[in-house]
Amino acid sequence: MATSAQLYANLVLTDCPHTGGGGGDPHFETWTGHQIYDYMGACDMHLIQAPHFAPGLPMTVDVRTKICPRNFYSFIESAVVQIGDETLEVGSFGEYLLNGVEGADMPASIAGFEVNVFNPNKNFHIVEIYLGEGKKFGNEKIVLRAFKDMVTVRIEYASKERFHGSTGMMGEFETGVVLARDGITRLEDPIEIANEWQVRDTDQMLFDSVNGPQYPEACILPDMIAEQAARRLRGNTVSKEAAEKACARWSHASRAGCVTDVMATGDLELAQAGGF
Repeated sequence: MATSAQLYANLVLTDCPHTGGGGGDPHFETWTGHQIYDYMGACDMHLIQAPHFAPGLPMTVDVRTKICPRNFYSFIESAVVQIGDETLEVGSFGEYLLNGVEGADMPASIAGFEVNVFNPNKNFHIVEIYLGEGKKFGNEKIVLRAFKDMVTVRIEYASKERFHGSTGMMGEFETGVVLARDGITRLEDPIEIANEWQVRDTDQMLFDSVNGPQYPEACILPDMIAEQAARRLRGNTVSKEAAEKACARWSHASRAGCVTDVMATGDLELAQAGGF
């Protein structure tokens, strides 16, 4: 009465493009979506360090977070991309500097990669760096968005060829696991991640100006009691139902963050910025 069956299959391994970044109140998504975490402090941090980005052209993306003193929420107020020796910095309300030139004419390029700027409306500014070179890199690009004073960084369709061996707050490209600078210690706590990847005095300063806490001064955290009280008050200005409706078109992975941000800031228009 025994029965048996055999299953035969071919397993094909492929290198899928990855996506990740940071933005909002603020939320950080590691490569592969392995981890999405919030960090409410203020300082300069390495989002990505990609030493093998292109031959002779390592890449770094740093973010600068700020605590809103009135509402006690934190956000990315500026981000800077360095490719080789060239830089592109994007700040609140869409202000940008290309190699130190404020409001440089667009389209332009950074280290040979095309850059362009779009302004869908007065509150929304988009800066894109196109990384695609032939079929291998497809639609690969770095997207920096500024919605009012909040800046979002997103790497889309990232390839293993450019980002293998990358480190920083987005973790390992292959796994999305966030490691310490020693390349061994695994980090899960957002405060530990931020402290580990804070820009240090031995690292190159990529931002045009020096603001906020700078290493060895530690990242600043908001007063948690005051923050909780402020969030309760702000919860009365935008209901969860209204926030969910405004964020309905966001991706499933980032929709909860959108709802939190809208309620925290009391600004329904924030949902117009799209997924972080």
